[in-house]
Amino acid sequence: MKVIFLLLTIGLLAGAQARSFFKDEPKTKWESALDSFWQTLNKMEEAADEATSKMKDSQLGKELE
Repeated sequence: MKVIFLLLTIGLLAGAQARSFFKDEPKTKWESALDSFWQTLNKMEEAADEATSKMKDSQLGKELE
């Protein structure tokens, strides 16, 4: 009986703690600013990669190689 009670208690505690992992905690202004910064940086990197590939594929790029 003690073992069943112990297992039940552990299961309830683990379930209560697991719920906090799935909640989206509100972001602070700092975290929001960082997310925005990294998104902008990723967009700039993608644009730069695209421009680089266009330059390499252009006629001038082929002549420079």
